Amino acid sequence: MSDLGVDDPAGYVSTADRNWAGETEFVWAICIPTTGELIALIGVTRDGETGHLWARARSGYDEAVEVATGPVTRFAEGALGLTVEPA
Repeated sequence: MSDLGVDDPAGYVSTADRNWAGETEFVWAICIPTTGELIALIGVTRDGETGHLWARARSGYDEAVEVATGPVTRFAEGALGLTVEPA
C-alpha cells in the first residue's frame, strides 16, 4: 500500500470500512487475480447525489484502473443512485 501513498494500511482499511458503513466513500482494491498483489485503488466519494470517481495505481498499472472504471461507475449509479463524475 505504500506504493499507493498509504502510510498507515491498518488505519486506511479501518477508515474505508467506516466510510462504506456510513455510505460516504466506497473503495475497491484492484489486485492481480493470480497473486492477490495490490496494484491500484479506485473509489467513489459521495457528495449529495453526486459521486466523485477517483483512482490511484502503481506505476505501470494504469490500464487496470481503466478496466475497473466501468464496473465501479455502474455500481455507483445503479446500486447507489449516484450521478458519477470522473476524476
